[in-house]
Amino acid sequence: MSEPRIHEPVGALGRHVLTRIGAHHGEDGCVEGLHMHLGPTLFDPDGFVTFGVLGAFLDLCSSEPDGIFIGRPFVHGDMGVHRLARPQGDVLRARTTAARIGGRTAVVEAELLDDDGARVAYGSQQLVFMGPPVREAPRGDASFHRAFLSLFRGEVTLSGPLHGVLGIEQVAGPGGGPAWRMPHADLSRNGFGGLHGGVTTALVDAAATGLVAASASASAGADGRAARTVSTALRYLEPGLKGPFRADPTIVGLADGEALVRVPLVDEGADDLLIVLAEARVRLG
Repeated sequence: MSEPRIHEPVGALGRHVLTRIGAHHGEDGCVEGLHMHLGPTLFDPDGFVTFGVLGAFLDLCSSEPDGIFIGRPFVHGDMGVHRLARPQGDVLRARTTAARIGGRTAVVEAELLDDDGARVAYGSQQLVFMGPPVREAPRGDASFHRAFLSLFRGEVTLSGPLHGVLGIEQVAGPGGGPAWRMPHADLSRNGFGGLHGGVTTALVDAAATGLVAASASASAGADGRAARTVSTALRYLEPGLKGPFRADPTIVGLADGEALVRVPLVDEGADDLLIVLAEARVRLG
């Protein structure tokens, strides 16, 4: 993976979708620690939190394992996201732990718990550190941490469902089959100017469920079978710096009401450079 240039580590995130999904930190007397206040636009029609919202928030959680702010710029090497249950209540609490923090990489686990303490989502992530701590500061630098946390006010300000807000649309792929495209914009740009790893899960979700739903409808000769992403595994190969980004999904297997979908993502503005290789497990009905 080539090393991108650091680009407004805090400033760029002020325009990011992460600041619009109700993310919050308990330093002002609210729920202790990192958490997310839920609102209507964060849900799918079936009552589950939208998969891309979970992916984006789990990405954010990785910055504070065991309650300690990492304080170093990083990108993701890989990320797994698992959607487990419909939430009860109006807050999701994050519990993030470090399996390992080394000099060049870290591996963290994060789970999101609802008001009853039930697991709504779980994920594991590998982080790749990009140089020394921010501004040469020691790990957990207080001033940067405060500026970072101030971006997350606990307000859900998405104007509609995440896929629409991000501009994800179905298009024709190079071979004529269905593909899904997302523009490169401040909403989905990370602190290095590239495609944000957590937001990438939204494009993978749209492509995987879109293809499975269409295939099921074609096989049954009728519409109406819903498709829901249960799990994804993403491997980040190159930074997505140009855009737009295109997902070209294919169904690897389908059995017992579940499909395994391969979802490669390419950067169209960089001559279709392969930037992410993902798999999604999608459930029908």
